[in-house]
Amino acid sequence: MKLDYIFIQQVLPDSSILGNRMFDLTAHMAAHDSRNVVSGGTFFALAGSVADGHDFIDDAIGRGAKILVLAHNRYDSLAKSLESFLVDGGTIILVSDTTEALIALAAAWRAQFSIPVIGVTGSIGKTTTKELLAFVLHRAGHTCLVSPGNFNTRIGLAVTLLRLTANHTVAICEMGISQAGEMAQLAALVRPTMALITTIAHQHMDCLENLAAVAREKRQIFSCMPSDGIGFINGDVPLLHQAVYHHPVVRFGLRKQNQVNARKITFMHGSLRAIIQCFGNRFTLNLPIPHAGFLNSVLAVLSVCQMLEVDDQMVIEAVEDFIRIDGRFALKNGRYGLLINDAYNANPESMREALLAFHRMQTAGKKVAILGDMGALGERSLYWHRQIGRTFRTTKSVTHAILVGPRMAAAAKTMPHVIRCSIVECWQDVPDVLASLADEGPIDVLLKGSNAVGLMNLAPLLS
Repeated sequence: MKLDYIFIQQVLPDSSILGNRMFDLTAHMAAHDSRNVVSGGTFFALAGSVADGHDFIDDAIGRGAKILVLAHNRYDSLAKSLESFLVDGGTIILVSDTTEALIALAAAWRAQFSIPVIGVTGSIGKTTTKELLAFVLHRAGHTCLVSPGNFNTRIGLAVTLLRLTANHTVAICEMGISQAGEMAQLAALVRPTMALITTIAHQHMDCLENLAAVAREKRQIFSCMPSDGIGFINGDVPLLHQAVYHHPVVRFGLRKQNQVNARKITFMHGSLRAIIQCFGNRFTLNLPIPHAGFLNSVLAVLSVCQMLEVDDQMVIEAVEDFIRIDGRFALKNGRYGLLINDAYNANPESMREALLAFHRMQTAGKKVAILGDMGALGERSLYWHRQIGRTFRTTKSVTHAILVGPRMAAAAKTMPHVIRCSIVECWQDVPDVLASLADEGPIDVLLKGSNAVGLMNLAPLLS
């Protein structure tokens, strides 16, 4: 099974292949960003709205690309500069549309495999659930293909699927959307045999009008599953629990009716303890952080692993060893005290849970929450930012707040008066405020906001 000259001619009959035809694209990691090209790799020159990959061909070649996928209509202007590339044994594949060629190749390549392909989506916890599942399955002896980083779009997933080899025993694909119609496209490409929805929350409300629309879009992850496919949903969410499904569904969550559930949850000494029931099996789970969102990821992973016949105890042991991902409530010793980096993204539900978890933690210094604007909340954005201010009424151990951005400034109007609050325009203004607080003694910091605010830039400065 090779992604070679014959395969490409079958999938892309209108393509032209120049230069070396003795290649196997699978053996040469595909990339659509020239900065990610590896020696011997393949570069797809995609024409985007911001940049055109054809303008970065020299960079891709300089980094060792041996296969270039280019548009027919761009080749004449590039032919002279590519002569030496061909002479040196390189391969050029000319297609009418490089993006559609990438998608078509990835879809056809994925169709060659019968291994479990697990799609993971949801408004909160996609990446943590994906990485935790991969960590556990690796412990269980699986060789996993995992979509890296934020490769959760149609293009990112296509690049990921082209890395599938006969050595893989399972594939895990994070699938993210921002508007209606996208999930159906992702499902048609990935064709998951198992698909999981972590939860539904207020996100992408500028394109999806309400939670019901978000849920409908997320449920499209099941649209291309085979007849023997299995779905996994958060059974605590009515918009998921009450929907009709045409395939078996495993429910996880806090409700007793879920096949995998957590009960008797307690928060003590900065940790979380719960009694887990997993398809009749009962055991105790201890998590090192008191974050209910992470508990939800654990329940989701237990559900999938049950169907893959991974021992429950192995899952629990792996969970306890799991190192959290940077930007997703990751803890480390910082410059002034404990630093919790949860700044990769934010919506009202995830920000509230982060504040609650921060409140439950035992720390040595004053607790300072640095909160940035939450994006894509539509016309009710101001309302949701004010709701975050009200959350401080139940997080009394968090005594200081630094609010970053014009929308988050609205949270100050609903905060308890005892909270010491500073409002700044951008993340670059935060270090000076923190330095003045640090003069009063040790401080422990939570970073939380939408990625566009740039709070992730503060993490290395505060480490």
